[in-house]
Amino acid sequence: MRVLIVHDEPVEGGYGAEAYVRRLVEGLCDAGDAVEVMAGARRHRGPAKAFDLWDPVARRMLAETVERFRPDVVHHHNVARELSASVLGAASGVPSVMTLHDRRLFGAREHARGTPHRMVEAAGAAAVLRSARRHLTATIGVSDAVSDLARAAGLPDVSTVPVPAAEPVGVLVPAAQCRDVLVAARLAPDKGIDVVIDAFAAIAESVAGSRLLIAGDGPQRDALARRARGLGSRVSFLGWLDEPELSAQLGRTRVAVVASVPGRRPEGSSLAAVEAAVHGRAVIGCDDPAVAEVVGGLGAGPVVPAGDVTRLAAELRRLLEDDEAVASYAEAGARHARAHSITVVTAATRAVYSKVIAGSAR
Repeated sequence: MRVLIVHDEPVEGGYGAEAYVRRLVEGLCDAGDAVEVMAGARRHRGPAKAFDLWDPVARRMLAETVERFRPDVVHHHNVARELSASVLGAASGVPSVMTLHDRRLFGAREHARGTPHRMVEAAGAAAVLRSARRHLTATIGVSDAVSDLARAAGLPDVSTVPVPAAEPVGVLVPAAQCRDVLVAARLAPDKGIDVVIDAFAAIAESVAGSRLLIAGDGPQRDALARRARGLGSRVSFLGWLDEPELSAQLGRTRVAVVASVPGRRPEGSSLAAVEAAVHGRAVIGCDDPAVAEVVGGLGAGPVVPAGDVTRLAAELRRLLEDDEAVASYAEAGARHARAHSITVVTAATRAVYSKVIAGSAR
């Protein structure tokens, strides 16, 4: 097949959605498909953010790419932030699929209420949703939680394809032999890293050999560092890690924590939980619906109420002290994480492509 991938951010760095796109491209190429990627092609700043609502340049760029590449299917990923609703329907006569990586189209917002960015964000998401109903041939959710919202919103032919995780790189030390806790996330309020710092602070004296490691960068970096200052060297900010660096760190971690706070912004899935499970790590998740779905499906660890410092602290202490429990969670998670391999996710995605291509040929 000839597949055109469309995404609003460059895929060489970034976080979950960018890793998803990179891995899908890898899987499609390994399957013998011809793949073209249009990613990070537009960047709106200042007054130009108004083009988040409709960008005729992005629409023309996509139409020209389609004319040159002649894809069998166009696979949109995130488009609302930069490319806009303009790119949906620009590939006339070519079946279009969209993967929904988050809940942006269903009301989840990054920016504060009452700000101009929030208003543009909301209007842009609404425009993408309206256009998606008209122009998409099929829709993919990264979790059942997202897929259910997509069906309720009237999007076409919805199916769930889970997030893909790459195979570990380097040595994996058995989780029960490790002592550190890892959070890997963008340093933004919705990720609940403040909750993890407070929970670790509550048990730090009783788990003297353990550290809290925070991998990622973002707008809360300085505020979180101030929050953790009293813990000294027991908390380390590692910055953004590329895939080999993150894999190496996971291979030396005992417990990974996904503490997203849905009241701030709900998740679409949890690649961080899947990556930890692939590496044979125990995972403490939160009851954000998508995170709980992933962690529960993996069997990789307990789920605690989002934002509950006391409950998170109790589970952290338990897993830092109980080698048998950690080993059991690690084994179950690694086993169930096979359903998230790049090969499995690619095959499921290609099945969607085959269906829409066959339908367009009739």
